[in-house]
Amino acid sequence: MSKPLAEGDRVRVKDREQTAADIKSQLFYEHYRNLVGNIAKLYADGTASINIDQQALTKEVAKRHDETATGIRQRWLDGMSDEGRNKLTATEKTFNLRYTILVSATDLDPFSGAIPTAAPAKAIAAPAAEPVVETPVRKSLEELEAEEARHLEEIRKQQNN
Repeated sequence: MSKPLAEGDRVRVKDREQTAADIKSQLFYEHYRNLVGNIAKLYADGTASINIDQQALTKEVAKRHDETATGIRQRWLDGMSDEGRNKLTATEKTFNLRYTILVSATDLDPFSGAIPTAAPAKAIAAPAAEPVVETPVRKSLEELEAEEARHLEEIRKQQNN
């Protein structure tokens, strides 16, 4: 009998077909098959959150994850003041988001070793280069006031017609 899984253990999601029960519970999807990662948290209901290794993602999923992470990172930086943004280190400006999934603990197998090579249809994506985050040019107060005045004038014209 194998030892029970614990938080921090390296695991692989089982390679099996998705069932109707999986669709209803939302705990297993086709793209979860053979993903490798570490258990972040085990829950009393028999589920586990897994931090997936980025290089284990398929090319399509990795691309979507990178696009999402870039968008979130940019929105976060755009929401900061210039002073706050300038205080950040390069590492802080290029933080990475984890790819975390929630699955049934019964769909996990202990795993050790290198990440397996997937079938050609599910090729492992090469690690993506860190995106360069460009600081947007902020408009001056005068430019913002001029835009607001033009906009208000357009509204007045529309109301008068």
